[in-house]
Amino acid sequence: MWNLGVAYRLRLGVLAALAWTVGSQASARDLNAGFVVETMSALEQYAYVAGIVEGLATVPPDTGEVAAANCIYAWFYDDTDSMKNTLAAFAYFPERRPGEVVHAMIAQRCPP
Repeated sequence: MWNLGVAYRLRLGVLAALAWTVGSQASARDLNAGFVVETMSALEQYAYVAGIVEGLATVPPDTGEVAAANCIYAWFYDDTDSMKNTLAAFAYFPERRPGEVVHAMIAQRCPP
């Protein structure tokens, strides 16, 4: 019925596991950028930020916005400093939502 690739299924599994883990940890406080930096392990941080990136890079196939998605993927997966820079930005803006911070970083690198 659904012909999902192995990499896609792996991403879904990681994101589902992370959502379950982070949901239980974040129940007592806001899930903001400071929470990601202060509370999550390195693996959880990477999976969480990768989930944000995947969400921001997802475009409907009929829009022709593949170049934008490719730029976002290249920024995160090919740039060896992207995770370090993202965590630094989270630490600088601890009260902001992580998605807002990542979106702002992507907007600088991949203008519309």
